[in-house]
Amino acid sequence: MCRSEGSITGLMWPCTHRHRGLVTMAHASKNLATRKRIKYVMNLSAGDFIFLANSITAPDEGIPQFLLHAIKVSAWGSGMHIASKIKAGSTRTRTCMKFSSDLDLNIYTAENVTRNQRADFRDILCDRLPKDTDGWTFVHMGKKCIKLEREKEGVKREADLVFMNTSFDTGVVEPWQNVEFFRDNPAAQTAVKMFKFCFLDVSGLCGFHTERLAMSISESCPQIDLTGKQLFDRMLQQLRDDGPQLKKVVQEAVAESYEEDQQERREEMIRRIGKMKNVLPT
Repeated sequence: MCRSEGSITGLMWPCTHRHRGLVTMAHASKNLATRKRIKYVMNLSAGDFIFLANSITAPDEGIPQFLLHAIKVSAWGSGMHIASKIKAGSTRTRTCMKFSSDLDLNIYTAENVTRNQRADFRDILCDRLPKDTDGWTFVHMGKKCIKLEREKEGVKREADLVFMNTSFDTGVVEPWQNVEFFRDNPAAQTAVKMFKFCFLDVSGLCGFHTERLAMSISESCPQIDLTGKQLFDRMLQQLRDDGPQLKKVVQEAVAESYEEDQQERREEMIRRIGKMKNVLPT
């Protein structure tokens, strides 16, 4: 029986149980320095890269029932008629990852929701949440969404509630291109999950823009069928070189912002990218 060891910063596991060791590493990684985590992932074999990506994939747990009930009651009380509720974000693109993936919920109504209705919804929801037992609390209402959070069994999770039919411009962008690109693309799903995993504790690119980076790179070389590991490596290289595909993501983010917010948006994107570049292995 092989007894050689795999290790990272003092974490040891037998290669006999190689995959068990990768799962252990995934859970222990929250305590590792970001630079060491990135270097470790960079040096994984193609097979171990895929296995680790699978081990950090967050299960689709559905919409919490207590939260769903609170949303329905709040909508009814504010004069809204909910037509449908769709989980959005990384759940739909299948790039959701343990430790960091939030619940993004797009709410479609029969009517266009007014500012006053959304404010009424918020007030009713704030009154309703403490009466439920799921632990959700109100954080704030921004231009695009109502943000909630919950800490359960030591795990913190956030939820973004977005009304898709409004009488005012919220600046919400429907990520249909992302959804279509990732739906049957396990290599791209793997690359994005591992990229997010590497920068777990860095306030860098959000999940949406990380997906756009993977898309931009793939679309720049349509003749090449990139594996997940190859795409991941190219994403890191774009970050290191401030490459054209990364610049394209920044330009798109700025263009999608209100004109008066574009300079601030550009500076924010540059700051986030800078934080990621600062922790890249030398």
